[in-house]
Amino acid sequence: MDLFLKELPNKKDFTTNDFKIILDKIIKKEINLFERKQEIYGEQESPFIDFTEGSNLNRITPLQYGFTLVSKHILSLKKLIDKIAKGQGNYNKVEEELFLELIGDIRVYTALFFGMYLQDFIKNQTEEM
Repeated sequence: MDLFLKELPNKKDFTTNDFKIILDKIIKKEINLFERKQEIYGEQESPFIDFTEGSNLNRITPLQYGFTLVSKHILSLKKLIDKIAKGQGNYNKVEEELFLELIGDIRVYTALFFGMYLQDFIKNQTEEM
């Protein structure tokens, strides 16, 4: 939590500006997460290659395949939120990293979905010409 809290002047009640500081840090972590995972799962030429190949294996569209993948992360995040709601949150570094990785994965997936949508739009526009 220190990464986020050390720069906040008011640690009890966040202001909008305080939240902007947190959001900026989260977005930077998500870009790093994307770059790290792209080295493992993707290719430099296309961030969508695994979606295309996975969709072919499952006979669904790349967007549908991506949604099946992100569903696992959404369910894991729900379980973590439910645990915290029951007063069983640990509020430690492991839990913080899990929370950030889950929301990061979900947000990166959704950005990839939009990228695939844009790519399809461009292809459709090109074909219509």
